Amino acid sequence: MEKASRENQGRLEVLNDEPKIPKEKGELTGIQKCVEYIKKLREQYPRLGKDKIKPFLDEFCKLNNLKTISCGAKS
Repeated sequence: MEKASRENQGRLEVLNDEPKIPKEKGELTGIQKCVEYIKKLREQYPRLGKDKIKPFLDEFCKLNNLKTISCGAKS
């Protein structure tokens, strides 16, 4: 910290933390890929419920080497 302060004429602003947001964004994670797939299915078939989407999603996950996700609580 002292070195940064000395190199910048004693300005305290240089001691502030750098932003935590990554400069480069990585590829979509498995969950994001699943969400995108579900959105596409819902656009094609708007009346398709979660129980009918689940087999399609399981197949998508299997083909893309992703973990399957649960259907959620029954309502």
